[in-house]
Amino acid sequence: MQQDFILPEDSLTEYVTGYLLFDGNCEDALEIGTFENSCSLGIPLGKPFDFFLGGKSLEDESTFVDLFDKPYFFISHENLTSIWVSGKVRLVFVIFTEKGLKGVLRQKKKDFNQYIFPLSRIGLPMFNLMIKRELRFNEDNVKGIKIIENELQKFFKKTKIEESKDKNENINYPFSSKVPEK
Repeated sequence: MQQDFILPEDSLTEYVTGYLLFDGNCEDALEIGTFENSCSLGIPLGKPFDFFLGGKSLEDESTFVDLFDKPYFFISHENLTSIWVSGKVRLVFVIFTEKGLKGVLRQKKKDFNQYIFPLSRIGLPMFNLMIKRELRFNEDNVKGIKIIENELQKFFKKTKIEESKDKNENINYPFSSKVPEK
């Protein structure tokens, strides 16, 4: 299994630390370590593949999850030490900075105590069906990461605009803008 770490475009560096890309063909399940003290978004490229969640080994009360066919949000948690993948694997983990994570979680609809869940469950306005389709039929890792970056740029641009509006609404000006009437 090939593993690469790719840096984000300059416009995303305050939100994204980088992308961890896994690419390979695994007939038997292969373990991929999770990231300490980080939250990430796992996005499959190409056809779906099998993945398992668990502890120290596959036999350690692991939970089988059918297919990795949509973006999943991974929150670092001591109970989730590893995931296993099998099949033709092309997987990108978007590793968020603290600011990026706050931007993503600011948008969430509910509180989740799970350490992995589909991104769609939070109701984020990103990775819609058209983008998922583009990623599924993508055959080039570089182009796949470019699609992901474009989607993240749109999302964080919108988040930045909303943050700016929130800050402007909460400003108490030390002067009055009214002109005295005569």
